[in-house]
Amino acid sequence: MSLTHEWNLLVTALSDVAPVTARTLRPCASTSAAKRAEAATVPWPDELREFFGLHDGQNEVGGAGLVVPAGRLLQVVEIPRRHSDMVEVMADIVAAEPDMYDGTYPEIVGNLVEAGIEAEDHLFLPGYVPIAAWDSNLMYCDTRSGEMRGSVLYRSDDGGHLGVPTWPSLEAFVRDVRLAVTDQISIGWHTATVDNGCWTGTSSNDRAAGQERRDGGTGSDAPPWRATPRNTLVLQFALAGVVRAMPSTRMRPTLVAGDPRRLSLIGRH
Repeated sequence: MSLTHEWNLLVTALSDVAPVTARTLRPCASTSAAKRAEAATVPWPDELREFFGLHDGQNEVGGAGLVVPAGRLLQVVEIPRRHSDMVEVMADIVAAEPDMYDGTYPEIVGNLVEAGIEAEDHLFLPGYVPIAAWDSNLMYCDTRSGEMRGSVLYRSDDGGHLGVPTWPSLEAFVRDVRLAVTDQISIGWHTATVDNGCWTGTSSNDRAAGQERRDGGTGSDAPPWRATPRNTLVLQFALAGVVRAMPSTRMRPTLVAGDPRRLSLIGRH
């Protein structure tokens, strides 16, 4: 099969079982818009160009469900800003704590030219092109050279992977998403259910958080949050992502007491 064939099967399946989510998909981006996004980031593999020739991401979902586990599929015009923001934040993180890294951010990038090889601490690299996002959680295509060029990976806002696998290609990625829709197959830790025409996902982290609320425990063996320069920069970026994600609302993010990684929304005053 091809990426186009797999995508068409996915859209058909979504239209069947989760029509509300299917309707959030936007028609394919114009060739000129895709070329501008590529020119503003890095050279794209042919399959990534094909991917954005099939759709132009999702409209703001607002409870309508997500097509992929990382968050909303990005529109082509959003990609350059997401990419440049992440590169800027990663450079600031390395500069803020030089003892944690082997060299400056440009030096780290220069030593990691082959696709599939990750930086220490899962730093976002300029060769990654975001394709889906939720706040600063990203799913991206690795455009660097080598056998894994065009692979699809996930990066959470704390730099981890949160149980999402790596795919060797966009075709393989779309196939797994389709099978999750048609056969209820989990994607790593993530499973999905259909509710009122919306395809919504959960993960083991969600279940752990629910257990925490019931039992008063941590639900996780993660260490307590510390206000290091790196953590503060990541938090600032996550908050900025929340604000950008809801420009038309009268809500603003606020920190849950005791752990700034946990955000809630309150009305603006």
